[in-house]
Amino acid sequence: MEEIAKKDNYPMRDRLIRILYVILFIIIFSVCRFVLGWIILLQICFDLIGGKPNHRLQQFSLEFKDYIAEIIAFLTYQTEIKPFPFSDWPSN
Repeated sequence: MEEIAKKDNYPMRDRLIRILYVILFIIIFSVCRFVLGWIILLQICFDLIGGKPNHRLQQFSLEFKDYIAEIIAFLTYQTEIKPFPFSDWPSN
């Protein structure tokens, strides 16, 4: 009986809106994978040329990692909080 009550508290309209947000964040996640590849490539170049990774890129990578984790949590229904741009960018 409790399952039926839960379904009533989560109307079909809200489910469909959630699915649209999921589709949007799947696309954003794909873009993030592309950006991650560039971050890795740039850090390799900084390491080879300068002998050490770029500090600002390391800092951005920490925030970017948290952002990707927020997307995954939203996509897997662990949270209802929508990641950036619908909430603040994660900061360390």
